[in-house]
Amino acid sequence: MGHLNPILRLAAMLVSHNFRVTLITPRPPVSTAESTHISAFLKLYPTINTLDFQIILYTPPNPDTTDPFFVQFEAIRRSVHLLTPLLSSTAPPLSAIVSDIAPSGGVCQVADDLAIPHYILSMTSARFTSLVLHLPYLIALGTSITGQTRFQIPGLVPFDTSTFPPPFFIPNHIFTNNILSSSLAFRKAKGILITELGNGLEGSGRRFLWVLKSRVVGKEDTEKVEELVSGSFIERTKEKGMVVKGWVDQEKILSHPAIRGFVSHCGWNSVMEAATRRIPMLAWKQIGDQKVNAGIVEMVGLGIWELELFLFW
Repeated sequence: MGHLNPILRLAAMLVSHNFRVTLITPRPPVSTAESTHISAFLKLYPTINTLDFQIILYTPPNPDTTDPFFVQFEAIRRSVHLLTPLLSSTAPPLSAIVSDIAPSGGVCQVADDLAIPHYILSMTSARFTSLVLHLPYLIALGTSITGQTRFQIPGLVPFDTSTFPPPFFIPNHIFTNNILSSSLAFRKAKGILITELGNGLEGSGRRFLWVLKSRVVGKEDTEKVEELVSGSFIERTKEKGMVVKGWVDQEKILSHPAIRGFVSHCGWNSVMEAATRRIPMLAWKQIGDQKVNAGIVEMVGLGIWELELFLFW
């Protein structure tokens, strides 16, 4: 469902802009929840066409690989070449194809066969997407990455390797192979679509204050705000919002009567400062104790995790 909801929202958005949309749905689905959700969605958007795509069932040779979602992703990837004859006969002909990350390794070839652009909709953060793009390099490092505690991707704060998905350390794991195939497809895609904070702030139409830090906490940097978010974004939103870089007096800001919500990484100080002032929080946990803190925020009714943002945006 975490992969399905974003693609359905994109379909709805395209329809609202008078695009002709065909939804390709792999059959059989992993769960009845998927089928129920798709049926309800199509009732709301009757102009969206559907194409049931019968995939070839896949049985992994390794009995330890039992996760039904991993198996489904692999089954779709192995079946996606069958889409070419199905899509080549659609009328009017397709002008582009948008895929989830999981089948993108095969969809990029289908797009080539049909001579149409391929776009990948990323269901995860830009940070993890960057990690996916660097997966071939991780694989090339082999076992040498296992003993490392940090991994650096240029332009990003270093990754703690303990946060990597465990299958990344298992050679030929079904999940890793699928992501590796997707990583190679990213390089051929016409574009990558990501839920992006700046666009969300602008699209919401709400007034906002966006405080950001570009590099490592505790070290000064020389980037200007315009280098971290585009100057055109700042110009377009100057009547609604403000983007600042560096430390701010957070308690003073949260005490302002105009503040109606707080998107936070959920450090404990931030949680307590927001709770004291009864400011609803959207928890965007990152490292350390922040995931636990985010759970507390939701449990006691102070706010929600960022995952739910996608459901209500």
